[in-house]
Amino acid sequence: MELVSFLHMLKKLGLEVDEARRVALDKEPVMLHCVRCHAGYTEKDNGATACPVEHDVDDEGERVGPDEYEYTCSFCEEVGTEDGAGNGIDWENSVCYEATHTTDKQEVEYDSRTVLTCEENGCTRQERDTA
Repeated sequence: MELVSFLHMLKKLGLEVDEARRVALDKEPVMLHCVRCHAGYTEKDNGATACPVEHDVDDEGERVGPDEYEYTCSFCEEVGTEDGAGNGIDWENSVCYEATHTTDKQEVEYDSRTVLTCEENGCTRQERDTA
């Protein structure tokens, strides 16, 4: 079955398919600007884990052993450990948060530290206008 016919059948069943049709038939994808991670993306490449937010910690960890430190992510509050200075922090979850890219500021929880607004991040007007 052809993609266009399949989408038409889904629409007849009452499903919203306009965005899927636009993405599927788009020969030149529109580059969008994610207002969460500030990356450029196309809807074709957007998925549930396309927009990761890295863990963010205060400069100093809490010493919990002779050469072991614990750090708390300022955004998700997950605790990571570092075994020896400069060896990197081990987190249970490799990223703080994952979601789809978005152009809708209402979908984003900004914290002025880990997840910045476009203005705080210094995004250019041109990048923001694509959103």
